[in-house]
Amino acid sequence: MAVGHCGSSDGDATFNHGDLDVWVTKLDQKGNLLWQKSYGGYGREEGYVIRRTVDGNFYIGATTFSRDGDVTGNHGVDGYDDFWILKIDGSGNIIWQKCFGGTKGDELYSICLTPDGGLIACGETSSADGDVSVNKNGLGNAWVIKVSSQGVLEWEHSYGGTDIDRAYSISMTKDGNYIFAGNTYSNDGDISFNHQYGYSDAWIVKIDPRGDILWSKTFGGTKPDGFNSIEQNADGDYVAAGYTFSSDGDISNSHGNGEAWIVKVDNNGNLISSKTYGGSLDEIIGCIHQLKDHTYVFVGQTTSKDGEVTGKHGQSQLDCWIGHLTEDGTLDLETAIGGIQEDVAVDFIPTLDGKFILTGSTFSSDGDVIIKPGFHNPNDTSDFWVVKFAIPCKPTNIDVYLKGDEVINHVGDSLDIPVYFKPDQPSTLSYLNSLLLDFSMNTDFINPVRFIPSLQGLSVSQIVDVSQGVSINFNLSNSQFLSTEIEIGVLRCATYLTDTLESSVTLAGSTGQTNCITLSSSNSINVRLSYQCGDSVLSNFIKYDSLIFKVLSIVPNPAQNSISVHFSNEDIIYYEIFDALGIVRKKGIYEGRSLDLDVSDLPVGNYYLRCSNSAGIQRRASVSIMR
Repeated sequence: MAVGHCGSSDGDATFNHGDLDVWVTKLDQKGNLLWQKSYGGYGREEGYVIRRTVDGNFYIGATTFSRDGDVTGNHGVDGYDDFWILKIDGSGNIIWQKCFGGTKGDELYSICLTPDGGLIACGETSSADGDVSVNKNGLGNAWVIKVSSQGVLEWEHSYGGTDIDRAYSISMTKDGNYIFAGNTYSNDGDISFNHQYGYSDAWIVKIDPRGDILWSKTFGGTKPDGFNSIEQNADGDYVAAGYTFSSDGDISNSHGNGEAWIVKVDNNGNLISSKTYGGSLDEIIGCIHQLKDHTYVFVGQTTSKDGEVTGKHGQSQLDCWIGHLTEDGTLDLETAIGGIQEDVAVDFIPTLDGKFILTGSTFSSDGDVIIKPGFHNPNDTSDFWVVKFAIPCKPTNIDVYLKGDEVINHVGDSLDIPVYFKPDQPSTLSYLNSLLLDFSMNTDFINPVRFIPSLQGLSVSQIVDVSQGVSINFNLSNSQFLSTEIEIGVLRCATYLTDTLESSVTLAGSTGQTNCITLSSSNSINVRLSYQCGDSVLSNFIKYDSLIFKVLSIVPNPAQNSISVHFSNEDIIYYEIFDALGIVRKKGIYEGRSLDLDVSDLPVGNYYLRCSNSAGIQRRASVSIMR
């Protein structure tokens, strides 16, 4: 579902009440229009936000100037607007609609859901009557209202001072309170400090569930600053995004004129970091969200063609600007999208497949904007614009490795060798929608080697024989990864397998040498792993001669002052020597096929040497010290 406003009654919009209507569209996964509906009256309506409710319906946050059509209860007179909130079902039918405000202008900008199934909405009001109990200046105060699931006004509060104050974004905090962000021109009332009289400061206010202020903080410099979006991150801090024209005060790294600006504050509103992004002209961030990997994505607008901005289409017109930030706020990916005319991004949300849906408006009909031939976008009018985009991850190292016990002269039943992978960055998992495994074998035995997948959602029918080499492609979009070391499946090297290929296959074996699984130093199991990560594919090729890792000898044994340990193949060795009580007496790392150790400092007694190679295979041997 997407919401905006529309003045058309042709093309995709089949009906208009008059002037602009709130317009709701439902799209399929490919962006095709399933249905659309207009809501409003003879006057002007603007839709800003839509949220899915716990009962499967939807809240719409809007403003209205109308008193007819779908609109009842408007308080405004002489051309003033009200907050307008609708609840619709999944087919777009109105369940209820309510107006909130007074006789002057009341504009809604944001809503968030509350635990009781209702909502909290924020914006600004210039009223001092009707639903508005207090207005501190008559110009415009930030206004927050709590509405029940049935549309009943439960409480309302005005915030600010004797100048203009606005609340553009509100969200619930982890401690059950609420936080909103916007801008203020005031330097009194609820605002204890403003960096420059006559210009706005960015403003953050934390309130309790009844709307009472817990704290109020301003940020910025001596020119206009403001926030359009705020949310709490995984660390419990608050991240607010918007714009700044300042180059002093809380802003220290200005690039040009107006810039995209992101601030992080702690739970008490104390400034942690302040960073700006953009080029030599103007940028603004409209919305920011943190991802599961603790990185951030933002959308906004830009008019620059330099600095940190690439891909700008028009000249001085706005383009949508999309950016990806690392956890510490470093801009590592960005692009401008649009055409040669003005293109504006309003909001975006993540999708179930790990991508994002952006909503906004466009005056363009070229570049990234695709329109239906024959209609849409006449001169000086905009279209509602929906974009699906992905953030390509940067290639990262990933280890693919096997974990198995001794495989030299393994006699009898099957030998299961688990196949694992582990990325060096946990963020890789958030992009892991598919997995391609390429197996190739170089072995002396002819017994079947089969791969049995163990990831969630993979079926028994995907058990395949990999003895002669094979590629397996898995769709992992519904898999849940609870750790960064993930078992993909097992390689089953068997003396005999039934033809049914069931996961609980009947294994038969013999102690006879003819049924012995043997891997020599020339044998290897090769695994190549690829995963799709946006537009990038990362592959890693690992050769597993290390599967045959074993301790060949320890000489002398018993020893007096030194020992030499010989291994079956050259590798990186992690070694530990334990005494009889299990206490580690020596440990270290060594690369090679033989290891010389000084044991002169060890008392006489029996010890155990434990060695692990780079594939995680462990070997244990005993050694005695006698003098």
